[in-house]
Amino acid sequence: MKDTVTDFLTLLYQENCTCVVSFQTSKIKQKKPNVGLYYPADNHILKQGMFQVSCSVKENKDIFTKRLLTITHNDTKGQRSVTHFEFNAWDYTSDVPKSSKDYLDLIKSVDSTLRETSNRGPVLVHCLDGSGKSALFCVVSILLEKMDIYQEVSVVNTIRKVRSRRKSAIPSKEQFEFCHECVLSYVKSFEYSQYANFTTSISSVPDA
Repeated sequence: MKDTVTDFLTLLYQENCTCVVSFQTSKIKQKKPNVGLYYPADNHILKQGMFQVSCSVKENKDIFTKRLLTITHNDTKGQRSVTHFEFNAWDYTSDVPKSSKDYLDLIKSVDSTLRETSNRGPVLVHCLDGSGKSALFCVVSILLEKMDIYQEVSVVNTIRKVRSRRKSAIPSKEQFEFCHECVLSYVKSFEYSQYANFTTSISSVPDA
């Protein structure tokens, strides 16, 4: 919100966040004028409380915009560099993104950024209510990570664990089904045989 922008920047700075994933697009900001801005236009500087923030666009796709934010603390003269992803392929009136493929591309890009970062810190994910869109990103990211490690996942158990921290996570049947769709799309994206045996079971057996 407009009155908590300084708090938000303080969180990013103090926790040494590596990356921000935002589901507050420009269309949402136009519809919700009380939403605060914590970064400026490209090559400009935003002064907010004890912070100065500069921004440069690194990648601009239809599905997401990738930026580099530089946050300077005025008192200590310390700086933090934060990669910022804004996901554009999700109608704010819908419970789920337009495409599981686009969503997986976002997650892969975030993961690639983290792998390239030497001093890796937390990832901060945010949306208008703190759960509707953010929790789906967290759940799907966990599911894909488990697939890589164990070659199997339980969507239900993963959602339960996230709900133990955020009760309003995955509030609709559409989001529940979208989690399955993302896992299946992820499996089908691989050609090697380690996933071949259970692709059919994922698509035909409901996890409920």
